[in-house]
Amino acid sequence: MKLPDASPVSGINAEGNTLITDCTRRCPGGFCSGQEFDSPRLHQIQTPHLFLASNRSSVRSTCGTSRTRGSFHCQWGKITSWGIVMANPWEEIRLEDYENHMSLDSVRQLQAMNALMKAQFGDYPVSSAMVLGIAGGNGLEHVDPAKYQTVYGVDINDEYLRIVESRYPELSDVLKCLRVELINESDKLPHADLIIANLLVEYIGYDVFKNAVATVMPQFVSCVIQINENAEQWVSDSPYIHAFDRLDEVHHQMDEDCLEKAMGEIGYSGALRQKVGLPNGKALVRMDFRQG
Repeated sequence: MKLPDASPVSGINAEGNTLITDCTRRCPGGFCSGQEFDSPRLHQIQTPHLFLASNRSSVRSTCGTSRTRGSFHCQWGKITSWGIVMANPWEEIRLEDYENHMSLDSVRQLQAMNALMKAQFGDYPVSSAMVLGIAGGNGLEHVDPAKYQTVYGVDINDEYLRIVESRYPELSDVLKCLRVELINESDKLPHADLIIANLLVEYIGYDVFKNAVATVMPQFVSCVIQINENAEQWVSDSPYIHAFDRLDEVHHQMDEDCLEKAMGEIGYSGALRQKVGLPNGKALVRMDFRQG
């Protein structure tokens, strides 16, 4: 079966257990040689760049290529009926690029979200919270260890989580970082009294977010979504813009009423709505919900 050219694998046999790599033109230096590998069990195959799980559900390449637009992306993928789904773009964006972009004077989202998170952590009588899409931990300095017994930091990017833990050693007794891929693994989430999800729903969609909330079963949910005057220009121009080239693959345009409707479908009613203006015709909207 011929797979799309964008895939790091160009062929798979009818039994689903033979992969044919075809990435010499994608891998600088020719790390991959177009060899055919048969791998019915999980093991390293000849050279350290391709792994296949025994259930044929996941593939990993580690050939060390650059992660720029159009290059071969060396991350986990999942075999589907047509081939391999590339890694989630958020696994490839460097935290330094993300934070530098978000803190620019022409963007100012990092600063705005920090102020919003101070209120999010302080507004409700809870003892546990979960931050979905924690990235570098912006806003965790507002966690009061006298109030919170546990704060879960959830993200798909392992490196982000390691940085969060190193940035906030004073929260070591409270902060628990969890690597969870929300689209397929929301059932791994523990209970928390409060969910904070800032600039997250636009990258997983309403249905996935509902599943995550239904699993955690919090009393309160506090979201921040981005509203764009120009739907085609939802990432502000900056020197770091190309770090976000692949986000188009997972981005969902947000609508306040649609989010409120989605939350109502799982038993949550609106508790607060607050709009914060940003440069470049954008705004952040904080939307809080209460169970029942």
